[in-house]
Amino acid sequence: MILKKIFNLIHNQQGAAALLLTVVLLTGLLAIGLTVGLVMITETKLSIGSGDSVVAYYAAESGVEHALYKIRNGDWMVSQPLTHYSLTPVITNVSYDLQYIYAPLLVPSSNISSTGVFHTAARLIVSSW
Repeated sequence: MILKKIFNLIHNQQGAAALLLTVVLLTGLLAIGLTVGLVMITETKLSIGSGDSVVAYYAAESGVEHALYKIRNGDWMVSQPLTHYSLTPVITNVSYDLQYIYAPLLVPSSNISSTGVFHTAARLIVSSW
């Protein structure tokens, strides 16, 4: 009878140790899994943001090209002190805001600044000559 009690006591302690070890291992695996999931979500958001940034950059670049086209065709007077133009192209949520600044007294050049916007990303291009 005493041996049976001792055997049960030892057996229960081994079961408790195994249970404790299992809980610790599962907690560690859960922490690793949550960390990997958080990293994946963060990287996905960053990659989406970089794609938006590229679209905004090309929208700004198309604004500069649009201004140069208008200047070359004589649609804009080069001697105007400030021309402001906004356009929303065919693509949804993409726009550019364009400014042409001619300041011969301040700076011996003209500037075209174009800000492209797509979702939350905005990129500015300034061209001068």
